[in-house]
Amino acid sequence: MRPLSRPPPNSFFDDQVLRDLKLKADVGAAINEKGDLVLWGTSVSISNPEPIVTLQGKDLVKVALSSDRVLALASNGSVYSVPVSRQDQLSGQKLTPQGSLWGSSSKPETINYRLITPAALKGGEKVVEVSSGLEHCIMLTSKGRVFSAAASTQEFPSKGQLGVPGLTWETRPSGDYDQAHELTTLSNIPITQIAAGDLHSVLLSKTGKVFVFGDNIYGQLGFATSRGHQYVDTPVEVQLDKLYNKTNYVPRATSIAAGGMTTFFTVDATKVLTSGTVAPAAKDSPPQTFDVWACGSGLFGTLGGGKFVHAASQPVKVKSLSSVFEFDESTNKLAPVKISHLSAGTTHVCAVMDAKASARRSRDGVNHGGDVLFWGGNEQYQLGTGKRTNLNAPTYIAGLDSSTRNTDDALVAGGDQRLQLAPKRTVRLDNGKGRKVSAEQKVECGGLVTAVYSSV
Repeated sequence: MRPLSRPPPNSFFDDQVLRDLKLKADVGAAINEKGDLVLWGTSVSISNPEPIVTLQGKDLVKVALSSDRVLALASNGSVYSVPVSRQDQLSGQKLTPQGSLWGSSSKPETINYRLITPAALKGGEKVVEVSSGLEHCIMLTSKGRVFSAAASTQEFPSKGQLGVPGLTWETRPSGDYDQAHELTTLSNIPITQIAAGDLHSVLLSKTGKVFVFGDNIYGQLGFATSRGHQYVDTPVEVQLDKLYNKTNYVPRATSIAAGGMTTFFTVDATKVLTSGTVAPAAKDSPPQTFDVWACGSGLFGTLGGGKFVHAASQPVKVKSLSSVFEFDESTNKLAPVKISHLSAGTTHVCAVMDAKASARRSRDGVNHGGDVLFWGGNEQYQLGTGKRTNLNAPTYIAGLDSSTRNTDDALVAGGDQRLQLAPKRTVRLDNGKGRKVSAEQKVECGGLVTAVYSSV
């Protein structure tokens, strides 16, 4: 696709709200409000790259992209693996639709897909989240278990990103190449969040611990591996305590993100008074702090630490988003300024600030939505600045409909024309004449491309 220096709207999605959206430079995948899969891009069809509805009638809720497949999660926990290529979708054997009752005949599906739902689910358990790298995907169940599977027909994941010790193409068990594998080493550790980079995986436990596995050539696992061992094929805990060993703060990870060759995690840290210490005044030493950490490839500024570095095997703090405080008039105390969401693409990242904090910084005090800051690679204009200059620290950009975009530079200092995502509200579609829906704006960083969309 041709790089675009200004963010244009996609007319196909006018007056539509989406359940989910994932993007790459040559393919986009969305779940529309009906739960159907919409695909577009040159990888779908060179002759007709416009959006087209593909997998229908499955009540899909989540979507992820590998190098050549689309992973779609249904509300009932079924996980579908669909070819990106329209030609591949229309060729091959079509499965019979699931759920046909009493042996009644039913027509074959209109497109080719594979079901990769884990077979070893327990009673009442279902997949609730899916994330994908180039070759693999990871799936989280309602009971906190994690499964992994091959997610591409181009290359079997053999860099440890499946989290199964010793698993390669040669050692794989009999059966389908993309069968699901449970991460048994974490069977007694409930997981609440999952994230996949290109060739590595990140997990967040219920107790606030971060586990990583997979390729580590750029240090994206948060620690240095011994020479000759480029990857780790079993989940390893990131030592958060070491990041705070010279403080009185006890860390607990609260969210994770991964993209390309980088890993991010946020931490809530609580101050603990040791014996013999005197409790400092709250204004001098807040009892809690919030930090954002990054590790992996930073050549494009993706780590957000203010430098361009080839690799960082030890987590570095994203300083402008960490240990930032504001006075909260409701409690008369300093409160940490937090982010509500991180989205990590292949080389660029965005952070959505907590909407309440954004409202406090607004001149009129109105909650216009969460501020959005971008940083990292900008080789395809994916930062929305109108230029190709990479940014090594979180930066505000102008609103998508701001008059600032008529200038040569869409960077702003954080004034009222900065980009903010609209909070959840009831809106009426079809230019205010259609039906009412409850929607909020979200932002998605993908493979060298970014999108802002309305989500249900």
